[in-house]
Amino acid sequence: MERSIMKALLRLLSTLNPRYHFRVRMIIWIVSAALLPTLLVIGLVQLYGREALITPQLEQLQALSRHKAQLLEQWNEQMEADLFKISITPELQRSFTLSPPLNKEIKKQLRQQLTPFIAPYGAFLEVFVMDLKGEIQLSSDPTQERKIKRSRPYFRFGQYGPFLQSSYYSLSLGQAALTLSRPLLSPDGQRKIGVIAARANLARLNELVQGPISSHQSVIKTYLINPYGFFIPPNNTYDINKPLRRIQADSPVYACLSGHMGNSHYLNPHGEGVLGSYIWLNRLSMCVLVEMMESSTPSPDDIFKHYFLPTFALLIPLLILLGWHASRRLTASIHQLAATAKELGEGHLEARTPQMGHDEIGMLGRTLNSMAEQLQVSHRQQAYHLIALENAKKEAEAANMAKGEFLATMGHEIRTPLNGVIGMLGLLQEGQLSEEQRQQAEVAEESAQALLKLLNQLLEISRLDRGHIELNQSPTDLHRLLSGVLESFRPSARAKELTLQSSFALNSCGHQQPLLDATRLRQVLSNLLDNALKFTDQGKISLNASIQPLSNNRARLHIKVHDTGPGISPTQRHHIFKPFHQADNSSTRRHAGLGLGLAISRRIMEAMGGTLDVSSTFGHGSTFIVALDVPLTLE
Repeated sequence: MERSIMKALLRLLSTLNPRYHFRVRMIIWIVSAALLPTLLVIGLVQLYGREALITPQLEQLQALSRHKAQLLEQWNEQMEADLFKISITPELQRSFTLSPPLNKEIKKQLRQQLTPFIAPYGAFLEVFVMDLKGEIQLSSDPTQERKIKRSRPYFRFGQYGPFLQSSYYSLSLGQAALTLSRPLLSPDGQRKIGVIAARANLARLNELVQGPISSHQSVIKTYLINPYGFFIPPNNTYDINKPLRRIQADSPVYACLSGHMGNSHYLNPHGEGVLGSYIWLNRLSMCVLVEMMESSTPSPDDIFKHYFLPTFALLIPLLILLGWHASRRLTASIHQLAATAKELGEGHLEARTPQMGHDEIGMLGRTLNSMAEQLQVSHRQQAYHLIALENAKKEAEAANMAKGEFLATMGHEIRTPLNGVIGMLGLLQEGQLSEEQRQQAEVAEESAQALLKLLNQLLEISRLDRGHIELNQSPTDLHRLLSGVLESFRPSARAKELTLQSSFALNSCGHQQPLLDATRLRQVLSNLLDNALKFTDQGKISLNASIQPLSNNRARLHIKVHDTGPGISPTQRHHIFKPFHQADNSSTRRHAGLGLGLAISRRIMEAMGGTLDVSSTFGHGSTFIVALDVPLTLE
């Protein structure tokens, strides 16, 4: 029903002018917001209404079952008290202290003392006393004497303390029985001389449970159920030709046999709906079940017809009128906000919304006006900053260009006479010089070479800053390139008594060769080896290289330069690849240079599409790692 109403409203909405769509949707929202909780309540009543309606009856049954259970507990306590009273009868204790069997006169006297406790005067059907061998020496029913009961639970457990055997069918009595037992002690209470037992009168128990039934309880019935799930008949008699009523395993009442208590509604064996409350009596080992018919409970359908339908008939028209009035005011304000937002979106930052009151819509309009004002201010500031940034960019580019041109011009101008100085120093060393003069000439040449190297690095970093780097890729013999670079540093390593090691794994690509700029790669490796020789005073320097084929006719080249120098601290590691930075920037550092070698090497590797990183433990050397993906020549 609810779905058909919603579909009809949606079809009506599709036929309306689009300007009224929001208004109709708002009406639907208001009506739905009011009706959905009501419909939910109806659904819950349909699903769970029966549960809510029968709750008072279940509570009444639960209170009654607890009252019955309390009566049974009191009855049990009375029986235990009577049995204890019998067990401490002096004549009985003295008689069983003498050598059995008891003579007829003593038994007659003892039976007379048991008479007040036997039905119809007392709660017991039979009281009997067994010796320690389980033989009945005395019984209120003389026919039971001399019978052996040593296998019975009431004898076996009754020797050690009070015991109650749950309800069972007694062949001797021909009816249901519930037996209590306890040890029979000597007059001084120091030793056991037998077991005294008594069978309870379950007919009296049923009378106690049923009790007087008033007119408003005429449909309430009470049952006793033994631990095996069988109902104890109210008259305490069994008809062997009829099956006993028993709790089904799928019945909610079956939980009572596990020691639980609760309430439920279910079908009785006749298929009739009943309400039941059950409680387990642990001391009596039985369940008390109180039932009543469910037919007197009102139906949820009747409640729906008499209460909910009239409410719907009045509520829906009222909600539609309320929704139409509220949506009319709201949509007018929204149209004004939408028009202002549209003008702002088109760039008309001077657009503003009129005052709309002090409600949420008015707050939204004031917020929109404030946003428009901020947009105007931001737009002016942004235009001013853009002009300033553009001018600053042009000035920076001009300054950078001037710096690059200055470095390039000065570098060439300085390098030309410096090459002449180096040449003349070489010619001077070939002439007739004393040993002291030759040493001085060599120092001068080394200084000039160092100056030339610094000058070349400055020119290189200047070209890289301006993006002036050209790469010439060609097939390269990696083994020959790496070996040549390593051999060029062997004299310097020998002079410092350092060991140069190498390990190459370059055969995984077969006959294919990598395409790369061999000159730039040689420059990077030379900078790394030169850096390692500079900072390593003892130990070794190793050059390791490997190449691994990838897909699409490409391969990955890994080159590692490891030294046993002082290492690099974690703080310096973040700055080691910056221009004009060295790991030791103190005024007393031992190694010359501007700190450009690593910066140049990293920029070259980035231009080639690779990476240059460092891994170092302070005090245990450093490892510089080159990684480069290169194409391979066709086979």
